[in-house]
Amino acid sequence: MFAPSYSPMFMVPLRPVYPQYFDLGILTSDFSQTEGVNFQNTSDVYFFELSDFTPVTISLLALGSSPNVVGGIRPAPNKANDPSIPPIEILISPESVNLDLEPGTYAVNITGPQNDLATYRIDINLNADSGDDDDHSDEGIRDLGVLRGRERVSDSVDSDNSVDFYSFTLPSNGEFELSLRGLDADVDVALLDSPDLEDDSIIAVSNRSGSRNERIQRDLDGGEYYIAVYSYDNASSDYTLILNADIENDDEIRDLGVLRGRERVSDSVDSDNLLDFYSFTLPSNGEFKLSLRGLDADVDVALLDSPDLEDDSIIAVSNRSGSRNERIQRDLDGGEYYIAVYSYDNASSDYTLILNAILGNNENSVFSVAF
Repeated sequence: MFAPSYSPMFMVPLRPVYPQYFDLGILTSDFSQTEGVNFQNTSDVYFFELSDFTPVTISLLALGSSPNVVGGIRPAPNKANDPSIPPIEILISPESVNLDLEPGTYAVNITGPQNDLATYRIDINLNADSGDDDDHSDEGIRDLGVLRGRERVSDSVDSDNSVDFYSFTLPSNGEFELSLRGLDADVDVALLDSPDLEDDSIIAVSNRSGSRNERIQRDLDGGEYYIAVYSYDNASSDYTLILNADIENDDEIRDLGVLRGRERVSDSVDSDNLLDFYSFTLPSNGEFKLSLRGLDADVDVALLDSPDLEDDSIIAVSNRSGSRNERIQRDLDGGEYYIAVYSYDNASSDYTLILNAILGNNENSVFSVAF
């Protein structure tokens, strides 16, 4: 049998390959760090702990001419980065993701291309008690998803960042209303059919002078739209952008489609509309989590196997008193399910419904990465 021979002059001792670990402890404030991965330090793992249910924004950005890096976040019991636990979310730089995380310990694992050096910045921002779920990427268009009710975003513009773009989708024809509030200086807003401020893209503009509130109202067809919030004469100001859509035929069950990760819906209930029904489909067995947030009054939520609130349809209910957040967590088989959001004692309240599915066969991942 032929045995290949190797010249000693070409043999290089192998260096140990290892990950680098960072223990952030209990996270009570925003975290930002610049690091690098290479052929020897193949990955960086950040452990952090949350003591309460917290909305978190994780951003990953490759710096300079570095190739893209990939990050995955998963639960990490006992501060162990266990690859058998499916990632909650995967990021490819430059990307940001908004997550609503329960109390517990988590690991964020950052990897770069094999045998190459990559420098990156990771940001973990806590959005506790903000009531918002903004896509807070530093650059580009922030997608607010499908607008079926009310949505709110808070941010700022200044001389270094004079315009913020947002996109949203109307699922069907309806009345759309926009307001820009909380201004310290002259900031204007435009509704667009494409993501630029050219005249042929503008549907409507509100550009009142000074720090007065801005407002746009239009009947719109279903489809994708854009919003530009922009500073006048390099003015610096915080702002709150509020969107509301009154969708035609919205009394029916609203189908959220196949749930493979995270979905968010904002709407309201009151004495004239006591109950909202939603449907969704799990493509396989998995862990399902639901939270109801941003409440002004007593609103409850139920997970159902058919679209009614009869006892034999109810899988689980969360009905805490007052305006406290509601929460349901269950292991579910693949199939179709329903959610009822309902007012208690004719209470009127806005709400944000957040769904998350961690599928048993790791269908959450759209590509294969070792995390």
